[in-house]
Amino acid sequence: MFNWLMDYSLMMRALIVSSIIIGFLVFILIFIYFFKPSIKRKNFLYFYAFSAGFLIIVSILGLYNSIGPEARKSIYIYDMNPQSDNFMEIMNNNGYIWKTALIIISVIASSMAIIFLVKYLANKSMSNKNQEKTSEKRRKIIGIIFMLTHRIPASILIGSFLINPVGEDTALFAILLHLIPEALVVFYRQIDAGLSKRKAFVYSIFAKLFFLPAIFIFTLIGNSISDIWWFKIALYAFGGTFLLYAAINELTVDFLEGFKHRISEINDDIKITAEQKKSNLIKLSTSATLVFAVGIAFAASVMSFHYH
Repeated sequence: MFNWLMDYSLMMRALIVSSIIIGFLVFILIFIYFFKPSIKRKNFLYFYAFSAGFLIIVSILGLYNSIGPEARKSIYIYDMNPQSDNFMEIMNNNGYIWKTALIIISVIASSMAIIFLVKYLANKSMSNKNQEKTSEKRRKIIGIIFMLTHRIPASILIGSFLINPVGEDTALFAILLHLIPEALVVFYRQIDAGLSKRKAFVYSIFAKLFFLPAIFIFTLIGNSISDIWWFKIALYAFGGTFLLYAAINELTVDFLEGFKHRISEINDDIKITAEQKKSNLIKLSTSATLVFAVGIAFAASVMSFHYH
């Protein structure tokens, strides 16, 4: 039962991979802390545009990939037997399509209930209008916490590849790529919320250290939970829902609010002519849309070879 405790090579791989991931992310944080610790207020618009586009695609494709190997196997078997006239029997005997759909819907609904409960309690405790600034700070921090739930399915994925290292190098590279924007969002969003650069740096380091125990845990229990076909699917859906909510209701909202603010600034500028205002608005719309599209394209390219 506890033979996996004796697999020292597996534990060493977990330690090495954890160290690579944490070390890489800490290096990124050290670099931005010393060389680019802050972003100009007007440039947060573009930062949130890229981050929103990137994380929306990551979360959607992550949810799509959380269908799980058993459901994919069902579809594959059916596709390989186009002459079969008993589709329901194939699904019932060879896979869990309907059960998988029910699990994903249930987990998404439960996750949204948790999100709205947390938001409700946060808003209720900040009902005083004089506390509006503190409420906005809390909203941004809660958004960060929602995003960090994605570390759970990421840790499961890493643990799975450590147990069955098929294409491990490519998968690890993809994981590192998609964690870079996430690390930047966690750091700079804290700055945007009003935290000091030092606090943002320290809290970001602690957020990265979550990977160490999580990867070890999911590496140790990987073989055990692999027989529970719905377990990984549920955790993937859980993390993906929180990430998608944060990407849409937090980052996208901040992107649009920043965009609206910049439009107001341009329209209220009395030093430029109407023609210049029109030109600046076109440039603003074009650049913001382009940055958002770049975030989407980058996420799609990363997720194209990063499968849950």
